[in-house]
Amino acid sequence: PTNAAFAALNPGVLECLKKPENKATLAELLLFHVVSGTVMSSGLTDGAAITTLKSSGTQTLTYSATGMTLTASNTATISSAQDTIDVLASNGVVHVIDAVLIPSDLMCQYSVVDVVVGAPTLSTLETLVTAADLASTLSSYDRAYTVFGPNDAAFTALEAADATLHAKLASGEMMWKPLLQETLKHHVLSANTTVLASGLPATATDFATLATEMDMEAMLTISNTAPQFTSKAPGSGAATATATDVTASNGVVHMVDQVLLPPATQRDIVDIATSGGFSTLVSLVTTADLVTTLETDAVATAFTVFAPTNAAFAALNPGVLECLKKPENKATLAELLLFHVVSGTVMSSGLTDGAAITTLKSSGTQTLTYSATGMTLTASNTATISSAQDTIDVLASNGVVHVIDAVLIPSDLMCQYSVVDVVVGAPTLSTLETLVTAADLASTLSSYDRAYTVFGPNDAAFTALEAADATLHAKLASGEMMWKPLLQETLKHHVLSANTTVLASGLPATATDFATLATEMDMEAMLTISNTAPQFTSKAPGSGAATATATDVTASNGVVHMVDQVLLPPATQRDIVDIATSGGFSTLVSLVTTADLVTTLETDAVATAFTVFAPTNAAF
Repeated sequence: PTNAAFAALNPGVLECLKKPENKATLAELLLFHVVSGTVMSSGLTDGAAITTLKSSGTQTLTYSATGMTLTASNTATISSAQDTIDVLASNGVVHVIDAVLIPSDLMCQYSVVDVVVGAPTLSTLETLVTAADLASTLSSYDRAYTVFGPNDAAFTALEAADATLHAKLASGEMMWKPLLQETLKHHVLSANTTVLASGLPATATDFATLATEMDMEAMLTISNTAPQFTSKAPGSGAATATATDVTASNGVVHMVDQVLLPPATQRDIVDIATSGGFSTLVSLVTTADLVTTLETDAVATAFTVFAPTNAAFAALNPGVLECLKKPENKATLAELLLFHVVSGTVMSSGLTDGAAITTLKSSGTQTLTYSATGMTLTASNTATISSAQDTIDVLASNGVVHVIDAVLIPSDLMCQYSVVDVVVGAPTLSTLETLVTAADLASTLSSYDRAYTVFGPNDAAFTALEAADATLHAKLASGEMMWKPLLQETLKHHVLSANTTVLASGLPATATDFATLATEMDMEAMLTISNTAPQFTSKAPGSGAATATATDVTASNGVVHMVDQVLLPPATQRDIVDIATSGGFSTLVSLVTTADLVTTLETDAVATAFTVFAPTNAAF
């Protein structure tokens, strides 16, 4: 057989025969082309059975004078050209034929990898399959593989279109091995079947691949028009078959003219966070000016990000979060975020039990400890890596993302935050935040000169107040200067006067009275507190009891316990006439009554407030 005859042979067969362990089989194939004695073309008779030197099994070729052909399981034609027929040697004669004759009992098991190795136009793919450690997988005979193999021209086209991506895939660097594996596996159907060209669908159909993702963008769209194969990942184009049905013992290879790019190659780490619902993380990365860093597209740089979910940030002390968001704390925020980033591409399979993982945090505490039991990362707290599909080993063009359920806090995190930061950061305290600002109390409660224990009414508490006393609620929420003192008094009634942080564990077992920052000091201005529930009761007549909905939300200057009712001070439960009546101003009350001014001075309206200079009985 000529070189062209061997080139026309299934490359997998040829590679199989070249293997040392198949030397005897190769010898049998070659001896199937050798006959004892000197048989000139003139000695070949039509229909003759020619016995070869193959030692067993199928040993015979059949000659046909019509066309000068030899037939086994296939047919070869004897060349009639001068110098190619009856070429005499000192020990016999040679006749040139145009095909390799295959005995029907040729047994040489060869894989789709052998096909790739043997195909001259798939040399780049051969190199990459080896670099990706996929040769062993694709050489398995436990299942069937349908492979769409990009030819060398396909990789040349990729280099022209995206030199950086091409360089990453071809680099041989460990940090790009997962991306290379993902890209190559995107060219192999996940179905355990051999899909020949004749079996390709007549209309465009989506097929899942061995790439790790299972969403629609990770599919290949295939039709038998051309045949054509299209990756659905944005930015990835269509490939056309240059050769089909190159079969192997464990599947088939169709050669294609484009590299089919999986979603991972078309997105960076920030893209994953943005599209994956990590809005809090993206917002903080933006605030910390780390977007450009985490979008880096360079052969020398890859990142592994342990990405806390929105719920993880929501579970964080809201004061910490608010503190980190402040412009003056940008560097601290960046350090916290970089405590979740590791250099290189670290897949979950590369995490070993007890490993100390060095993060990109620049100083101080930089290391996380991994435990294979529960897949946890530990700093001053512990976070669990999600094992759910699409939340672990989420590959990007510049690294990998693993989703975690908690924000990892380095032991040396320094960010001083006040009870006001807690209020601002808590989603359920938005009304309180607005009112604290309106009452000009934010500055006071942000002071680090003393400690504050705050009972913060949640949004539902103010809604309940509005239902119970719409006028009082309207006064407090009005923003009017004439109601600012009443608003201040009401809010200060939710703060203990003692310079101390009282945690839930420190609340008294039996009901105990505590003074507040409200201006009055009598018993009616006290809060009665017990650790049953825990419950907090204002002693002002008409004010009810509040139950804690969350306790011990600490701050650098105290603690906030969230409660479900607004605790009303005495001032909210009395009008001017009540003060005169209960305060011993009997002469004044009598004269106001005589003058028919009681109704006026009892007016309860958002638009009306009075300041009264009240003469004592002695004055009268």
